[in-house]
Amino acid sequence: MLTKGLIKNIGFQVVVAMVLGALAGALMGEQATVFAPFGTLFIQLIKMLVIPLVAVAILSGAANLGASPAAGKIGVTTLAFFLITSALAVFLALVMGQIFKPGVGVDFGSTAAMFSGDYADKGELPDAVATLLGMIPTNVFSALNEANILQILVFCMFLGIALAKQPRERAKPLVDGLNTLVDA
Repeated sequence: MLTKGLIKNIGFQVVVAMVLGALAGALMGEQATVFAPFGTLFIQLIKMLVIPLVAVAILSGAANLGASPAAGKIGVTTLAFFLITSALAVFLALVMGQIFKPGVGVDFGSTAAMFSGDYADKGELPDAVATLLGMIPTNVFSALNEANILQILVFCMFLGIALAKQPRERAKPLVDGLNTLVDA
């Protein structure tokens, strides 16, 4: 599993890279665009890692929880944490929107021609049942290919729980392999 020291080290390196990038931009001005390929490379490397890392980490975590009595408590606590932080994020976004009023005074007339209105009235919000059904992938490889993170998370949780329910000696090689991937 990822250690706190490794996570702090990676975070420190990212902060240093951001500060160096900002300094290069401030000192070099327009000439700093010579470093643009490095930024593009960095973003592509991050995108390359996100889906596999999330999938393997969720699988490993769910499988390692196993049938322990703490699994339910951890699951409920995690769900409560995500609900609370999501509600806080929405509240903060609404408050900041009221304070800063983004988009007020901007003339969108010149950009209206860039967008088609053909589909604007055809969109509708899905109901709760459609949303829940949309979380379940019909094809996990398609969800992976489309980077549908919610479907990937649901699949990995189910597979991890199924692994945890297997006899320890049968699941151990796969769980050990998942832990090795997470560490890598």
